[in-house]
Amino acid sequence: KNLTGEVDALLSLGETYAALGEYGQANQHFNRALQIAYSLAHPRLVMESQIKVGSIHLQQGQSRAAESAYLQALDIAEELKVLQSQYVCHQALAEIYKRQSNWEHALYHFEQFHTLKESVYNEQTHRRIRNYEISYQVEVARREAEIQEYRNIALQREIAEQARAEQALEQSQPERHSRGPGECQRDRRRRSGRPHVGHLGRGAVPDLLAEHELVSPLPPR
Repeated sequence: KNLTGEVDALLSLGETYAALGEYGQANQHFNRALQIAYSLAHPRLVMESQIKVGSIHLQQGQSRAAESAYLQALDIAEELKVLQSQYVCHQALAEIYKRQSNWEHALYHFEQFHTLKESVYNEQTHRRIRNYEISYQVEVARREAEIQEYRNIALQREIAEQARAEQALEQSQPERHSRGPGECQRDRRRRSGRPHVGHLGRGAVPDLLAEHELVSPLPPR
């Protein structure tokens, strides 16, 4: 049987009854939770149960019973170094001693309450700031990783495009090499606009020379 869970359930039910103003039912649940916590020798549960019992006594105007519960809870809270529970106890004890007109004790617990509350607040603020810093660092790292991923994708695309271009160039090379040397020479001749003497007949050479003289005669000697 999960007695720790039962204590938590009893405390939760007691809070519900207290919120409804049914203090008798709330007190029964809190005291039952306190008994189980003692049987378990569980300091934290004893502390929490004593705080709840003290709160019910305080709401019912039972100052002595409330004082006893809160003092016991405070001892455990100090032993466990639970600052939040400590300032809750000091705040309640300051109110109890004020009702009793015990101003010295009331002032002491009131000062302790404010000191501890400020300490808890500063600790919580520091923790929140630290969490924000960690969250910011994580976000920066995530964005940098995304940017690097985009760069990698762009680089892969560029490499793929270059590979396709090289492949297309390689595919065009066999077509050029498959053509004979005569075809390549004729291509070059067509591009230059000049006939190839090697392929002309013997009688064509004087005609070409004569044509050349008609076009651009040699100067007289």
